[in-house]
Amino acid sequence: MPGIIDNIAEILAPVARFVHDTKVPEQINSIDYHGLFTNPWFMVPLTAVIVYELFRRSIRSVVSIIIFLGVWAFFGTPYMQEILTSDTVTLDKILPLIGGAVLLLAVLVYMYFLRSE
Repeated sequence: MPGIIDNIAEILAPVARFVHDTKVPEQINSIDYHGLFTNPWFMVPLTAVIVYELFRRSIRSVVSIIIFLGVWAFFGTPYMQEILTSDTVTLDKILPLIGGAVLLLAVLVYMYFLRSE
């Protein structure tokens, strides 16, 4: 078993080096949400994908896109920045976060596994 883990580490090492060298985490942290969502080069393709999925009547895809964008935007709020940068996390700050995550996971599990189209 340790041999498999070493092989996986060897395979993923160049990917991790590439991500570190291109500074992907810093780029993600420095996203200008207002500028992004007012940029037509982002909004036109995003709107086209959502309209296409609605035309195909693939509500699962549309809901998944909306959930992804909502979670992504939520991580940029001051509430999340305070949680991510603080040294200690109190229970009153983390419980709403856990509750929201459980709710979103319940919606996704229902959509993909329990509901038939």
